[in-house]
Amino acid sequence: MTYGRGCQSSAECEPPLGCLYAYRYGRSVCTDSQCTNDAQCPGPPLSPRLSRGVS
Repeated sequence: MTYGRGCQSSAECEPPLGCLYAYRYGRSVCTDSQCTNDAQCPGPPLSPRLSRGVS
């Protein structure tokens, strides 16, 4: 299972996980999100690794 594992692209994560930058960890990890906007999830937002073309 790749949940929580460090990553550089979503290809490294098992579906339906994606590679997102987690501000609380200061790095990108394989994770999921049911949030569709920042107001739905408390704390710093997760942002996709857009620099590598992953959305």
